[in-house]
This record gives sequence, structure tokens and C-alpha cells, in this order.
Amino acid sequence: MIEAKGLTKRYGSVLAVDDLTFTVPPGRVTGFLGPNGSGKSTTMRLLLQLDRPNGGEATFKGQSYRSFKHPATQVGALLDAAYAHPSRNAYNHLWAVAAASKLPRARVDEALAMVGLTEVAKRPVGGFSLGMRQRLGLATALLGDPHTLVLDEPANGLDPEGIQWIRQLLTYLAGQGRCIFLSSHLLSEMALMADHLVVIGQGRLIADSSVEDFVTKYARTWVRVRSPRMAALGAALERQGATLVWDGPDGADVRGVPAATVGDTAAHLGIVVHELSPQSSTLEEAFLEGTRAAQDFTAGAPTEP
Repeated sequence: MIEAKGLTKRYGSVLAVDDLTFTVPPGRVTGFLGPNGSGKSTTMRLLLQLDRPNGGEATFKGQSYRSFKHPATQVGALLDAAYAHPSRNAYNHLWAVAAASKLPRARVDEALAMVGLTEVAKRPVGGFSLGMRQRLGLATALLGDPHTLVLDEPANGLDPEGIQWIRQLLTYLAGQGRCIFLSSHLLSEMALMADHLVVIGQGRLIADSSVEDFVTKYARTWVRVRSPRMAALGAALERQGATLVWDGPDGADVRGVPAATVGDTAAHLGIVVHELSPQSSTLEEAFLEGTRAAQDFTAGAPTEP
């Protein structure tokens, strides 16, 4: 379990993290979301005691990161895939990390196999693609078979097969009872991977909830309806306060009333309905709505050159 209590970090006059409190329980994948400049990377550095907080504390199973005799066996971290020395090959990089953590050499082979780098283990890291570096970074995080993983953009640079692979791997590891905490800007993947979300903006907590509850709170909802008598049904729904966005004469998106009201109204009027499907915005749209007031950088609309 990860616990952050009142984490606060200032860089001069900039308040990067502001009294941040959240809990990441084991047995599920927790996504860490926020706009650019929201304090996500700083928070992860505070968790791993790479930066000193101005206030608050962070613990793993009740202990600070530095209190572990061999941290790699307790917490695996990937914050920067480019940190490995470019002239060292993948095997020797992992072996150096394993030796420093008193881990057996066999763990190097196991970690390489787990991330699919066995065949390139003796190639210098400098010749690796970004996706291969990401896999090596994940192998380093997994080397000590830790109970907790803290990962910053682990899918960055991966191809579609690699993204699917990391999604399945992290879901599997969470199913073993491990604590998985990861940030990502790939919100479509986060919607498939994460069970829970911690969302921050301008260093402050916006949400600590399930993905479903977050989307329900911030997403738009509507009902997609198709009927050969859509005009009559639409008029009846508008009298009940609904708003219709028409999609041809036989279909409309109905906002402002639930699907049950649409069905009951159609039944009362004896109108046949060919489609009646509740719709909801995506996690991406809910995220943009939920963090709208905390966006530090907003681009203008595209214009003609």
C-alpha cells in the first residue's frame, strides 16, 4: 500500500504539490492523472524520496522508501527510461542493479524474459529504440520482484503490441496482490487498464475514485434513440424537459432524461423503438472536464496558415 499524507513541495515561489493526500491499495491498478505541470512527476519523486518535501510524508506499507535495506525488493520504479548507460548492454545493466541489491544473477535472465528482451540482452543500450528502453526500464523495476510498482509513462514509445502487452502484464501483477501506481497520458489505455484513479491539478487532489465514478461525475450522458415515429416521440420527450440532437428523421441523441423515461414514454404512446442505448463520454472527455479549471497550458484553436 502507498500512503501519501499532506505532501507539499515548493520550488522557490512555485507550489508544485499542495497538501496532497491519497492511498493506493494493493490488488489493483491505480492510474495517476493530471494535466501538464500538475505535479505528477514531482509527486512520484516525493514518494521515492528523490526530492525532499516541505511538508507531509509518503510511505510504502507503513515505511519510507529509504528505510528499506534493499528497496528494489520492495518498490520497483520507472521514472526515466533513458537513464541506463548507453555503452552498457542490457544484461550488464540489469546485473549491476541486481548485484547492488544482493539479488541472484538468475533474476536478470528472468526479468529479460519477462519483458521480451532476451534476444537483445548483449546489445548496447545506446542502440535501443525508445520502446526497447521502456522494456528495459520495466525489467529493472521488476528485478527485485517487488510488491509495489511506481511507473511514470511506462507505455511511452511502445508499439500497439507493446501497449497491449504492458496492459496485460500490469493487470496480471495487480491480480497477484501487488500495488500498481502509474501515470500516463494515454487515457484510452488507462480506461482499459486502471481500476482506480488519483487525479490532480495544480498540485491539488481533484479525485480519488474508481474510473466508473470519475466518468459518471464528469462525463456527459445521453440516450441514442431511433424510431420510425421519432418526431412524435421527440415532441413528447421535449415536453418533459429533454433536449434532442437530431441525426436524420428517424434518430436523435436525447439529453436531459434517462433511458427509462424514453422507454416509458414510447410505451405509453405505443411507439416502436428500434434503438434505445445509453451513451457516455469517454474517460478522456471526463478528464478534460474534470481538470478544466486546473489547466496551466491551453493552446488556441488551429487556424489556416
